[in-house]
Amino acid sequence: MKKLLDLQNELVINQEKLSELESTLQNMDNDNMSYFEDEITEQYNDMLNEQYQDALDSLPFYCGSAAKLYFDNDNTSYRCGLNDYADSVDVSSFQEYQDLQEEIETLESDIEDLENEIEELENEEQED
Repeated sequence: MKKLLDLQNELVINQEKLSELESTLQNMDNDNMSYFEDEITEQYNDMLNEQYQDALDSLPFYCGSAAKLYFDNDNTSYRCGLNDYADSVDVSSFQEYQDLQEEIETLESDIEDLENEIEELENEEQED
């Protein structure tokens, strides 16, 4: 059986790690673009291509993608649209976000187990 001091130290370490992970998760929720810029940009480009590619394919003089044409010719509007799109994205669909949530759940469970074990040890000490 672990010593009480060892368990308390382990609890403090896990609580600090949990706090850091929760902060990272909160930042992901608040600022999608800084954490998922590549994925969101790819999704936005795919959406533009799906909506406008047929119209571009009918033009005899252009053989690129709709997203590239938009980006190259009206970068400001492209960026504004990308930011609006990013604000509408549910970050919980990204694997990195889901992995972080699972790690937080595991840590919360570990902390609860440690707290219970500490409580049991403290009760045993009081009985002696």
